[in-house]
Amino acid sequence: MAKAGGRLKRFGSYVADYIKLVYTDYTNVAKQTVKDAADHPFRATWYTTLIGGLLYSWHTNPDERSFRIKLIQNTNDLLAVSHLVRNPNSDRHMQMLAQAVNHDELRRLNLGICSVMYLKDYGSDVDLYAAHCKSVSWRWWQFKDQIVDVGMWNYWFRLTSMMSEYDVNPEEWS
Repeated sequence: MAKAGGRLKRFGSYVADYIKLVYTDYTNVAKQTVKDAADHPFRATWYTTLIGGLLYSWHTNPDERSFRIKLIQNTNDLLAVSHLVRNPNSDRHMQMLAQAVNHDELRRLNLGICSVMYLKDYGSDVDLYAAHCKSVSWRWWQFKDQIVDVGMWNYWFRLTSMMSEYDVNPEEWS
């Protein structure tokens, strides 16, 4: 029994020494970082701004739920306008997205600082051969054709741009 207590004491000593070494390393890094920031203030400002921007982008990365909420809001805005004055491009785009949501063909790719919404050929519940066979599905270089929207900073760029003049029908003026 005394032997097991000795091993435990040595293990505790190893852990304590490891924690001291890590603490010493981190304090040295912090001191050196402060010294380098004082020596190169422009570079320190640049790095701090870059890291802060990346952290803000990561924190405000929109999710699929926010995309669906924005899609519903845009569709409601379109429905409040008569079909005679409704922009056909906005209407067509919102209907295509609503159909993709209904068929479960819309997917989100999380890139950390931004999100990409793209279309799949089949929904997740489809069990056809073509839905599972990689030889039949689209290739990685065709991915750009499947992209529906890009979101960053709690903002979906394509959804917003398609609704910029949703209540102006260009065919009405021609």
